[in-house]
Amino acid sequence: ITQATQQETVNPAAASKLVFTTTAVTVTAGVASENITVQRQDQYGNPNTTDATRTVTLSSSSGGAVTFTPTSLSISTGSSSANFTYKDTAVGTPTITAASTLPSSITSATQQETVNPAAASKLVFTTAAVTVTAGVASGNITVQRQDQFGNPNTTDATRTVTLSSNSAGTVTFTPTSPLSIPIGSSSATFTYTDTKIGTPTITAASTSPTTITQATQQETVNPAAASK
Repeated sequence: ITQATQQETVNPAAASKLVFTTTAVTVTAGVASENITVQRQDQYGNPNTTDATRTVTLSSSSGGAVTFTPTSLSISTGSSSANFTYKDTAVGTPTITAASTLPSSITSATQQETVNPAAASKLVFTTAAVTVTAGVASGNITVQRQDQFGNPNTTDATRTVTLSSNSAGTVTFTPTSPLSIPIGSSSATFTYTDTKIGTPTITAASTSPTTITQATQQETVNPAAASK
């Protein structure tokens, strides 16, 4: 005999969790991401559009300055999701979290993003000022290229760094100036030798491939032991 068919309607259960439905993002420090989507779902993974408007709080494990846009997020009745962008000044792999306790607590969503450094904008001495004896080389001094937020930059083209000193003595940089910071590295090291007692200022400057802010540091040169 002829079979009977009937179309039924299955609605989602109450929302029980938040889920990120866009893949993890990779961004440049200080630059906002593309839209990231967070969705409320029932226990079976079905998007929920029927519950009351839900407030979603966003946070990040980053140690940098973080901006979520918009800052206040809600998923309204009739919708299952909301979008936001993420901006971070600290390089790393921060975890962002979307949590909700209103109108009831549901499972939070987490996702690990990647933040890469911005273009190098300055040179910085990352070792403390040195105190040396006249005519004796210092320990290693490190100069680093950083972006505007202080993140070490390893991705830009090889950078040429010129070293100089305002000392009136005979100065030796080892290796000799200029230094280079190659792609894949953020820094270079050198030693400083000076024959003149005083507090000379050394400078690391770079105009190649582009001009960035120079680094300066005041060293101390003490007299050598009496020899005559």
